[in-house]
Amino acid sequence: MKLKWVAVFDFDGTCIPLKPYKSLYDAIDSNNGITQKCHESAKRMRRHYFSKLHSRFLTQKEEKKWFKDTIELYVKSRTDMKKVREILRQVKLRNGVKECFEELKSCEVPIAIISYGVRQFIEISLELNGVRHLVDEIYAAKLRLNRRGVIIGLDDSTMITPSDKKGASISFADRCGVPHKNILGVGDSKNDACLGTERKNRIGIAENKERTFELAIGMGTVVISQDFRPITEWFRSRLGEILAPETEIPPCCNPLCGKDGQICRDCGNFMPRSPKLED
Repeated sequence: MKLKWVAVFDFDGTCIPLKPYKSLYDAIDSNNGITQKCHESAKRMRRHYFSKLHSRFLTQKEEKKWFKDTIELYVKSRTDMKKVREILRQVKLRNGVKECFEELKSCEVPIAIISYGVRQFIEISLELNGVRHLVDEIYAAKLRLNRRGVIIGLDDSTMITPSDKKGASISFADRCGVPHKNILGVGDSKNDACLGTERKNRIGIAENKERTFELAIGMGTVVISQDFRPITEWFRSRLGEILAPETEIPPCCNPLCGKDGQICRDCGNFMPRSPKLED
């Protein structure tokens, strides 16, 4: 079957809930993944940048600086991936994410994660939650590691800022041979309004009513939910034409089909009136 759609997801706050941790970074930083001094620096940076990020006054230059400065804290702390893996064991996906991904895969809809985050952190989280095999691609920054798995830097060319999410969505659609208008996006903030190309093909998942107003600007649909069931239902509605297997319509078995001047109730074809049926 020719691919008709692709699905792209934000990760922090979307695939994982905002509680108990706001992001994978927050989980790592809050569990001694970085030094206490670096943790304090990280909190100050987040306070400074988050207000700008959510009000969309954060420039792409600032987005990149924030990201690079964050990774530098891991480098200074000599954070290793073995410790990261142990910490991320406690981070669970939203209820229903696995079932949603499984249903999309059963319908041959490729899945990508597009995140202003770290690829290795996301991969580990997906693996620990048993869904890595369901995700076709992850668009997020790649860390540079030494032979012992200690973070030593960042591959700048792989960074995905919120402004880059549309381009990453299009790249994924092109890779899968799917029209850009058939990208379906799921996110939790108005920065995810850059997922895909069409507002009607985006859905936002909100924690409360206040967040719905923020999301409605760029999302065709917004739901308030702690789990992924409404997201799966939305996908079913958008993908209805491919959820059922394609079948050929058999030839009509009505011997009068095409002969009595009516619409055949068996096949829907028009049946020109036959003289012998006029009386």
